[in-house]
Amino acid sequence: MGKKKRLKKLAATPPKVKPQKGFASNKAKQVSKSQPKYPTVHLLDRLDQWLSNHRLKAFIGIFVAFLITGIGLFDAYIMPIADDATYITQPLRLIEEGVYPSYTSVFYTVVMAIPAALFGVSILPFKIMSFIFGGLGLWLTYVFFKDRISATVLFATLFIYATNFEIQYYNSALMSESFFMAFQMLFFGLSFAIIDRYSDVDLQNFKSDILQKLPYWSLVGILFVLFSVTKNMALVCAVILSLFFVLKGKFKIAAYITSLFVFWRIIYSAFVRIVFGGTTVTSQFDTLFLKNMYDPSQGNEDLLGMIIRYWQNFNYYLSDVLLRYLGFREDGVMHDPLPIFSVLFALFCVFFIYRSFIKKDNVYAFTGLYVMGLLSVVFISLQFHWKQERQLIIFLPLIVLFVFGVLHQFAQSTNKAAIKWGVLLVLIALPIVQLRHLPDRWERNEFKREAFLANDPIGGYTMDWQNYYRMSVWAAENLPEGSIVGVRKAASSFAFTGGVDMFLRVGVSTRKPGNEVLEELSQRGITHLMACNLRLNPAVAVDGQIITTLYTYLQALYNYRPDSITPLHRIGETEPCTLYQINFE
Repeated sequence: MGKKKRLKKLAATPPKVKPQKGFASNKAKQVSKSQPKYPTVHLLDRLDQWLSNHRLKAFIGIFVAFLITGIGLFDAYIMPIADDATYITQPLRLIEEGVYPSYTSVFYTVVMAIPAALFGVSILPFKIMSFIFGGLGLWLTYVFFKDRISATVLFATLFIYATNFEIQYYNSALMSESFFMAFQMLFFGLSFAIIDRYSDVDLQNFKSDILQKLPYWSLVGILFVLFSVTKNMALVCAVILSLFFVLKGKFKIAAYITSLFVFWRIIYSAFVRIVFGGTTVTSQFDTLFLKNMYDPSQGNEDLLGMIIRYWQNFNYYLSDVLLRYLGFREDGVMHDPLPIFSVLFALFCVFFIYRSFIKKDNVYAFTGLYVMGLLSVVFISLQFHWKQERQLIIFLPLIVLFVFGVLHQFAQSTNKAAIKWGVLLVLIALPIVQLRHLPDRWERNEFKREAFLANDPIGGYTMDWQNYYRMSVWAAENLPEGSIVGVRKAASSFAFTGGVDMFLRVGVSTRKPGNEVLEELSQRGITHLMACNLRLNPAVAVDGQIITTLYTYLQALYNYRPDSITPLHRIGETEPCTLYQINFE
């Protein structure tokens, strides 16, 4: 019995076979050893994720950088730019005389009537308002883009916005740039809300949807109109948004946006005409086609002249100004244009705008279309000799956001490590390179900071402007009542004297004979001329390179009749300023 049980047990138990180490098993082990336990994630993706998880902390850090940079570069003095002090005089005229602004930055002038009403002719409150608008623009950029684009792209852009030396320069100017940049972000927020709702949906129920949201659309129309009168170039803002929907094949919404804008623009024009008796067509449009704004006798540009103007501005702003602002070219000097860069950059933008439309990437499609559209308005509208570099600074954050964003999207779509490394390098390097001129600007602003802290009203000006300041005050204190002084910077003289209204702007050089000049001055009521050696380049004093406008008048008068002018008072051994009395008889 025992033997039979053992045999049955052996029969039921299979023999132990030693496993063979074959080729397949060896290969499987090799493969398993070569593969990581977890899939690799590129550093660019990890950075995106980390910044997304800590975006509030990251923004606070960038805002602190904005405050440090802004305070270090803060300029509490009137800047040597014609428009700067105008934003003190125009709000005061609106309050005191009911004169509605019609030249430029109309809505900004209306907003600045608030500090004008509260503080009068006091420079510092206006400067602080401008700085607040700079911070508001930075915050609105964060708010409206944080859920729409890569966190790395967003914070690389915000870092440039917060620390760029030229943006911070205008954050403490009296001009409208920082206000426009903030309002521009509000326009983007409204546009994105419309794009999100209507760009990729069926519009069969569009009419009923519009009626349900009529109060919202009314607010949008009003804000679009106010944005369009913040800077003249923004008149095309609604056209750009409509064009976006046309390119998406959404003709109903495109037509509605255009109609909405036109309707509220008519309402706005009627309001201004009825209440203020003014016009909403700014006087800048009168000079749009002139060959030379300062010499209308040269006539208007023809079609070829406008094409040449566009090309010259296109080259200058893209290959000189943009590269200077980003730290690739020396600051403070003009450079030879680089047409090859300008053309390649434009082709880059056109290609990626097209690609963004194809990929239905609405954020970058609209951003690129907006930037190219408004820059084209700048290039066609500005006479080349103006060289108003501030017309590009308002688009700098959007330009870098577009470039960063489309490169990031391209890298993500290819999913190739080498391309991702290249894009990551750009996202890190460019914000660092644009800091190149910051230490120099910080150092150049040191004498202004010291003068401001010492409560010195003129110590923050260069010598030419110190003499201009002193002569304005001297004229206000010593000339008889009823005197009118022709000056190059009337708004600055008004601010320097605490609001003495005796200065008239003489802004265009004259080629008239002396008898006609004398007649012109008599008709304007000008009794004195203040000729000062204001620098052509505010940063550097160079013999002979001064603004000669008033000297052309003096020369014409002297050539006509030497005794028609009498020097009354001179201030300054270097870069002097001289006050002349006009003798009409």
